[in-house]
Amino acid sequence: HQTILFRGVGSQCQAIRLVRTVLTPSTTAMTPAASTTVMTVDPEFLRRWLKELDFLLSETSFKSLVKTWIELDASQRALAQLCSAACIQLTPEQPYLTVEMFRTAWSVMVDPDEQKNMVHDLSVLELQLLVGMLKLEHRNIKSYSFLAVLNEVESFARRNEGLLHMEYSKPVQQKAFDALLEAEFIQMVGQQRHEHRWQAPVQLTKDIVQLVEDVKSYPEVPTALKAWVTAPGNDFA
Repeated sequence: HQTILFRGVGSQCQAIRLVRTVLTPSTTAMTPAASTTVMTVDPEFLRRWLKELDFLLSETSFKSLVKTWIELDASQRALAQLCSAACIQLTPEQPYLTVEMFRTAWSVMVDPDEQKNMVHDLSVLELQLLVGMLKLEHRNIKSYSFLAVLNEVESFARRNEGLLHMEYSKPVQQKAFDALLEAEFIQMVGQQRHEHRWQAPVQLTKDIVQLVEDVKSYPEVPTALKAWVTAPGNDFA
């Protein structure tokens, strides 16, 4: 058990330190049955736990997730609750925390109607790019450049000529991509510099299953786009 003072989190580094504090167990713990009974944490498990925790906290995708989280809610309490929601997902088969567990915790803690409203505020072009990313995710491609997403959408448009309009100028397409970045539907991956940010790898930050449902409920969603996102064979459809 750790004692946390619930003040505001001022920076990403401070947030990472707080996560480490919350997730670092004591060498001994009180059993639920009696406060006078103490059980010892297995040293080998503790060593492996701390090693896996170090790896998690060093991952770029985790740091980006934490940075985005504290921009939404900078309270230490909320960050500690996010850690708790991630820990609930631990199982004997997966006894160590992963970035995906924190993403799932995020989707549970954030009001799904808020995400739905954000999706419904997107332009049709932004929605098309979002669906293109969902299709790449379906093929287990977890990071991709804007150009790869654009190619995915244009490929679908060619196969369904007349059903999906993709005759946008390059500046308009790039502006739509920037809008998705600013709305934090996607985030940059890694620290490698690229001459153009549209060549840099990105990944979705939202819950994929919920995104599909939000796209399907988009007012007057183009028929071809709805058919594409709900195509048979999608694990998340």
